[in-house]
Amino acid sequence: MAFGVVMTAGNLAFGRLLERSPIRTVTAYPLLCLALYLLLDAAGPHRAPVLATVLLWGAVHSGGLAVAQSRLARDATDAPEFGNSLVVSFSNLGITLGTTLGGAVVTTAGPRHLPLAGAALAAAALAAVLLRRRLHPEQPQEQPHRHDTRPAPTP
Repeated sequence: MAFGVVMTAGNLAFGRLLERSPIRTVTAYPLLCLALYLLLDAAGPHRAPVLATVLLWGAVHSGGLAVAQSRLARDATDAPEFGNSLVVSFSNLGITLGTTLGGAVVTTAGPRHLPLAGAALAAAALAAVLLRRRLHPEQPQEQPHRHDTRPAPTP
């Protein structure tokens, strides 16, 4: 139940962060995951720190779907249904590949090394985000404040 509560809080928090600064939020997301996996590895066999870290990880992790959805919605304006299907498809692919990699890590190195495998994947995701930003720089779009009655500028 606690994990569900923190996941809901994470979704709300990442939704607000995406409203304020989508580019920064997308860049910060894998960095936060990387830091949490390293923190989880450092917490090791200590029950209370691991529990606290897992709850914090749940809040951050749950925001990943909102982050992915926001990027695909922005990039797939010509085919939003297709973009939405990509979120679901790649989420399922990520679960499948992550489970396979996790099983391989447990089999070869033991479960204690799972956080480091997660950290490696988060580092790869961060590299992909930074590469995309470098290849396709974006200018932040001006958005009116919620209480602003002026119409939004048209592109």
